[in-house]
Amino acid sequence: MMSATLTQPAQIDEFAGDEYGPAYQPLPYLQVLNHEDPQQAGFFISADNAAAVNFQPTPEWQSHDAYFMSGGVAVGYRSLTARMAVLRRSPLLMFSRKDRAFLGAFDRDSYNPEEVILKTRYLVYLVSRQKQLLHQSPLQFTAKGSLCGSFGEHYNQFHSQMNWAYGKPRGDRFFALSIFAVKLQPILKGQEKKSWVCSIVEHGQPTSENWRNFFLGYDPIVKQKLIADFEAQANFAQGDRAQSDLDKGMPERFDAIVDDLAF
Repeated sequence: MMSATLTQPAQIDEFAGDEYGPAYQPLPYLQVLNHEDPQQAGFFISADNAAAVNFQPTPEWQSHDAYFMSGGVAVGYRSLTARMAVLRRSPLLMFSRKDRAFLGAFDRDSYNPEEVILKTRYLVYLVSRQKQLLHQSPLQFTAKGSLCGSFGEHYNQFHSQMNWAYGKPRGDRFFALSIFAVKLQPILKGQEKKSWVCSIVEHGQPTSENWRNFFLGYDPIVKQKLIADFEAQANFAQGDRAQSDLDKGMPERFDAIVDDLAF
C-alpha cells in the first residue's frame, strides 16, 4: 500500500528580494563590431541580450554571426545605422588598457593615451523609423576609444541642434524623449599601429521645421515609458568600478516613415 506524502510549499526567504541585492545590476548591452568590411561591422546586439529585452528587429537589423579574435562566435543582429533614445549618459571615464580597471572620471593631467582608454556609457532604447521602441527595457551602450570621441561629438551637436530647433535650451528629460539617429562607417585609424574601427560619420539633422520628427514626447504611452525608465535609472553609470569587471567578458573586436530618420 502506497502512502501519500504531503510536500510543503517552498519558503521564500525574506532576504531574497531585490532590495537586498547588489547595488549594481549589469544591464543587457548593445555593442559595436569593428571590421574593415562594412558588411561585418556596425552596431550589434547578441541573441541573448536581444532576448533579455525582447528586441523586435526591423529589416535594417540583419541576422549576423560575429566571429571574435578569442575564437568565440555570437549570433545576433547587426546594423550600420541606429536611432536611439538616450535616457542617461555617464561622464567621460578612464579605464586601464592593461587590466580594464576603472580609474575614475576623465582628468586631463593624468590622462595617458598609451595606458588609458576613454569610455562613455549610454542608457538607450533603439527606435524604429515609425518612432516605435524596439524593445521593452533599456540597453547599455558603451562608446570607447575613438568611437567615444566621434559619438560624443555628434551627440553634443545633436543637443545644440535640438535646442536651437525648439527655440530654447532643454534639459535631460527632454533629450530622453529625443531620437539620435546615427550612421557608422569603418575607418582606418592609428599612427604607428593602424586598425579598422567604426566611427560616427553622420547623424540626423533636426531643424525648426522637422524637430518633431526627432521627438517621441507627443506619444503619451512612449513618453510615460521613457520618463519612468529615465527616473528609475537615476544612478546609471555609478557602478563603474563593478562594471570594469563586467567589461572583461564583453568581446570588443571582430577580425508612416519619418524620412529625417532614414539614412
